[in-house]
Amino acid sequence: MSTMHFDTLVHDELSCEVTRRTDAQFTGILKYRTFETGEFVGPDASSIAQQFWAVCELIDEGGQVRHGIIMMGYHDGTNKGDVLLVDGEVIGDWAMEEHDDLSAFTANGSSEVTLMAPSAWLLHDSIASWVRGAGGEEG
Repeated sequence: MSTMHFDTLVHDELSCEVTRRTDAQFTGILKYRTFETGEFVGPDASSIAQQFWAVCELIDEGGQVRHGIIMMGYHDGTNKGDVLLVDGEVIGDWAMEEHDDLSAFTANGSSEVTLMAPSAWLLHDSIASWVRGAGGEEG
């Protein structure tokens, strides 16, 4: 499918390259510096812009975006919070144990820990793999 560049939105080190696809849909490629971190799809450029600015607000509030997933509480010192897809869907929550640096993710609807990793960074990677394996989308 061919695309045509429409706009580039920028906020600090985040950017979103908005393109119009031949099927009349719009796509926004979310980037941190030069690294792709997610993708939005919408019916028009304003819907892409709304999604981008919503992600920017979450990042400004201490979230970390990678692999199309936002972990809230990552950069604000709380080391716990909601886990969202870049489209805003909350898929669970995460927390880092204070004394042993283990990080745990619990998916929505589960009463038990879904994933554990030795760091928040590696947990982010594990959540991305889990989302892909669950049939979700990762950007």
